[in-house]
Amino acid sequence: MSDYDSDGDRVVKIRGESTTKLSHQKQKFRGSWQIDPKFKNWLEPVKNNDYKAFCRYCQVQFVSELSTLKKHSKSSKHIGNVKSVNESSSIAYCFTNVVQLKKETEAIKLAEIKLCGFISEHNMSLNSIDYLTGVLKESFPDSNIVKGINLGRTKATCVIKNVIDKCHKEELTINLKNNCFSVIIDESTDVGTLKTLCICVRYFNELTCKVESSFWSLIQLFTDSQSANEGATANMIYSEVMKSFEIQNIPYNNIIGFASDGCNAMMGNWNSVASRFKSDFPGVFIQKCICHSLHLCASESCKVLPRRCEDLCRDVYNYFKSSCKRISQFKEFQLFCDVEPHKILRPSQTRWLSLENVVCRILEQWEPLKMFFRVQRHEDKLASADKIYDYLNDPLILLFYNFLKWVLPKFTTLNKLFQSEKVVLTSMHNRMEETYTELIFSYMIKMNKPLEVSPDDRSKFLPNEQMYLGIGVMNELKKTEIFSKKEMLKEFYERCRQFLITACQQIRKRYDFKCSILKNMQHLSPQNALSKHRLVSLNSFFDDVPRIINRYQDIDLQKIDDEWRKLVIVEIEPSLKQNHVEDFWVYLYNWQIEGEYKFKNVAKFVLQVISLPHSSAECERLFSKVNLIKTKIRNKLQTETLNGLLLSSQRVKQTTCVKFQPTKTMIDSMNTTMYKETEDLDVEDVEVHHLKDLTI
Repeated sequence: MSDYDSDGDRVVKIRGESTTKLSHQKQKFRGSWQIDPKFKNWLEPVKNNDYKAFCRYCQVQFVSELSTLKKHSKSSKHIGNVKSVNESSSIAYCFTNVVQLKKETEAIKLAEIKLCGFISEHNMSLNSIDYLTGVLKESFPDSNIVKGINLGRTKATCVIKNVIDKCHKEELTINLKNNCFSVIIDESTDVGTLKTLCICVRYFNELTCKVESSFWSLIQLFTDSQSANEGATANMIYSEVMKSFEIQNIPYNNIIGFASDGCNAMMGNWNSVASRFKSDFPGVFIQKCICHSLHLCASESCKVLPRRCEDLCRDVYNYFKSSCKRISQFKEFQLFCDVEPHKILRPSQTRWLSLENVVCRILEQWEPLKMFFRVQRHEDKLASADKIYDYLNDPLILLFYNFLKWVLPKFTTLNKLFQSEKVVLTSMHNRMEETYTELIFSYMIKMNKPLEVSPDDRSKFLPNEQMYLGIGVMNELKKTEIFSKKEMLKEFYERCRQFLITACQQIRKRYDFKCSILKNMQHLSPQNALSKHRLVSLNSFFDDVPRIINRYQDIDLQKIDDEWRKLVIVEIEPSLKQNHVEDFWVYLYNWQIEGEYKFKNVAKFVLQVISLPHSSAECERLFSKVNLIKTKIRNKLQTETLNGLLLSSQRVKQTTCVKFQPTKTMIDSMNTTMYKETEDLDVEDVEVHHLKDLTI
């Protein structure tokens, strides 16, 4: 009989006793076996013993001989274990592939949403997406994400309307359900001759800790012949506004303010949108757009000046606007007079701040213009050149232009301030009162209460020579050729006085100096809130904002008032007085002392109050964006697609198109359900005759 010892040598036994060891060559574990396809997946060496091998699947050791390895590999136990392991590996491999595929799919969806956000933010045509994706695939052929992008005009429209737009509208809806807000509206007619109503909302967003003005909806007013025959009445506008909130189940009790321009349909005393808001929402804050009002004040005042002043602006612009030759010739005179070669600006009735810029530009170019038209009237022999030359040599017009250069900034400076998206309500009353007082004291004697005196009270008039009409006018009056013309100066003084009277009358007509809430707003500025002469209690303020107060219990109002009174007790950093009013109250809203919010209640109340609207400039900005989107080339864009583009752009602009990160909800919405309204997709192609018109 024979057997093996522990070293792997063969031993021969005679009559049960071991006699001698037969010669046998021991085999060490070979590294080449682990490369062999038959053994590499399961064979391993044994540590500290080169003559042993180990099966990973069977968990057993054996002699490292090739014959033994082959014998073990054919055993039923080993074959069963190999099969079991292979099945498990296959499942794990499939699972890994599924996870990887899911990640790539999400990355592709993310890229498609970001591309659509880029299109909407930069007002690009939806047709361009067909070529943009092709360019990306050609530029990055090694990118699996770019290879997977399948984005054309139809899909891009659905992503914008039913993914980004829809998700952002849901976010806005949640904010409006949980916060009080104001409604801002305006109407306009676009390049496609569709009359649309723009609705914006303004509120304090507790999540971002900001007072925000957000676009809500763009509504087409005339959808059929019946609505067109009815016209854009107050009833139609009000119904459409309320319907837009009703569809989203937003409670009407959250509405605290309303703002629009001052036309009768919007702000009339009877049968207007404002009168309906007052009737349905007692205590609602109503505000005429202060920017529209200031523009109208300046426009009405300018009507008392000679028509020649406006004609000069328009005639000079029209003379140069279509002639490159005349512009080049005029540059020679500008260089000769050492004047900057600026272009002549166009006066516009729809741009609120254009008139001041036009007047200042013509005054800047006055001498080069005189020299240029002196030559033009002889060379071109045009009646228009003669007319402009006569105007430029009229000293009365020069006086009026210097007067306008002084007085118009009183309106445009305020207009720039009130067009801001930031909170300006706390300073609006003071600024309006300062401007009114400055204007009335320029032609009236000084008095203690100028608001109580009628602007046309002749008993308070200053003599003509004592009126203040600006440094430019004073310098011109020093010239002998002007000072000697008494009749001309008399007309000049009377017209300037009438301009100032009209301006003051228009301001009083369009701005309510007796409005208690606007007067009390100044107490909420950081300087007044922390001063010694501050309001002792906010109780008197509560009566001005009943729709905000109705959201609080009595115990909460007491907390608000207690925190207001503590403002002068708790030590607050003096530098905070210089902060903007919104930044100041947001700081107090988040300020903790020993882990406790000391002023959160009063800060939240004040932030809700100062979120009330002061103008409808936000709607005007939206209409400007609509004009950039819906052009002559894209005149078939429908209102629904415009809504999607505007809301998508608003969502992307919370950061930028580069840093815009789609939410999980947006990614999950990228499925077949976003094509639910494909039959209504808009077409951006322009009819052939339109293209012909553009090339003529």
